[in-house]
Amino acid sequence: MLTSILADLARLPDIQPVVLLAPELGDRVKAVCPAVGVQPVQLACEEADFRNLARQSSWTLVVAPEFDDLLARRCEWALDEGSRLLGPDPATIRLCADKLRLAEVLDSLHIPTPVTQLVPTNAFSYPLVIKPRFGAGSLATFFVRNSLQEAQAMEAAQAWQQTDLIAQPYIVGTAASITLLAGPTQCVPLVPGYQEITISDVFCYQGGRFPLAASLQPRVLALAQQLLSALPGLRGYFGLDVVVPDDEASPAQLIEINPRFTTSYIGLRQLARTNLLACLLDLMDGRPVQPPLWRDGIQIRFFPDGSVFEASS
Repeated sequence: MLTSILADLARLPDIQPVVLLAPELGDRVKAVCPAVGVQPVQLACEEADFRNLARQSSWTLVVAPEFDDLLARRCEWALDEGSRLLGPDPATIRLCADKLRLAEVLDSLHIPTPVTQLVPTNAFSYPLVIKPRFGAGSLATFFVRNSLQEAQAMEAAQAWQQTDLIAQPYIVGTAASITLLAGPTQCVPLVPGYQEITISDVFCYQGGRFPLAASLQPRVLALAQQLLSALPGLRGYFGLDVVVPDDEASPAQLIEINPRFTTSYIGLRQLARTNLLACLLDLMDGRPVQPPLWRDGIQIRFFPDGSVFEASS
């Protein structure tokens, strides 16, 4: 994902991307993106080096998970140094990182989302989804069919040092996602896609597939539009995890907001005939943008390891 982002930035005129990386990763990035500046950094020097680079940069894009305040804190460093973010503001990131608080806010705004409570709870019937209140990437996310599995899930989560857990009812439907590019005056939704998730006792994210069936897209797009009107702090590049219920009369349900780049980018850029990062930068500068052009008649399948495959639809 990182090399895809850097390669697309390097293709833009008047843009010189520079990336801050652990020393052992620099050669790998240079091999793929020779035009990109690579600045090695040691953990002990990270904040000082990050702030120095942000001070010299017009824009900052932070690639980090939102848990443990990793993403929000680095976004604050960038703003402190006068750089601009290609993503949501720190307050919105922290809201998205707290799945319990986010569910409460979404409910108050009448955004369709599963009822969410702290574990243990007797409020739901089985099956349930149990996962960390603060987490990402399907970490310690369990499919629970009975009380025995619930106890086992709680024990397993504690072994992964995940003790603050939430429960949600399992929604029968299609797991989907949509990425949005949002500037101060315009938002551009990208093509919705499928999330490929295997479910046994745990959920395992296996990447995704584009595009989502045309019959399902309107409910996903309607949910995205409703959310944007309610949470103005969602800016830059961000994604929504959604379930589209099998009941066609039911609206799509918002499961999580990813306030950052996700692996879906590697699939979207393969499907696009437009440089998506050119669109993003224009939007963030307040310039009007036409919707991206997409390749017709193909399906794109991508995996968490960065591999991408193309097939005729």
